[in-house]
Amino acid sequence: MAWPARSPRRARLPTNWNQIRAQRLELDNYQCTKVEHGQRCTAQATDVDHIDSMTDDNRIDALRSLCG
Repeated sequence: MAWPARSPRRARLPTNWNQIRAQRLELDNYQCTKVEHGQRCTAQATDVDHIDSMTDDNRIDALRSLCG
């Protein structure tokens, strides 16, 4: 899901977000990591999201790769 152009969350991303995002996608082999009903999604990951949506923790371990 793309963020609106004026999303306040986008403004809080670190200046090296593109590098962090690329690293998370590479670590997950560009595969979605969502698990539903015990099954992992098999779609290609295109997005990187915070595991805890209530924080701005941008460490690699606090992020996950998801499909669109």
